[in-house]
Amino acid sequence: METIAIPKNLKKTVRGVARNFGVTENDVMTNAVIFYLAAVKKNTDLKDDLRMWDDASIADLTAFERSIA
Repeated sequence: METIAIPKNLKKTVRGVARNFGVTENDVMTNAVIFYLAAVKKNTDLKDDLRMWDDASIADLTAFERSIA
């Protein structure tokens, strides 16, 4: 297991959450990272989808402009 340094105020928050939920600080941090990475992936997937739609609309517009020229 690797140790990562976190700011003191975040460590205090993690300690309090762990105490409130009756889990270890490691569990809180692991779940927080998993949640964050899932959110980043969703955001990346959304950006990819939007880029695809943007590219498709540009291609359609170009094709339309060529058809009326």
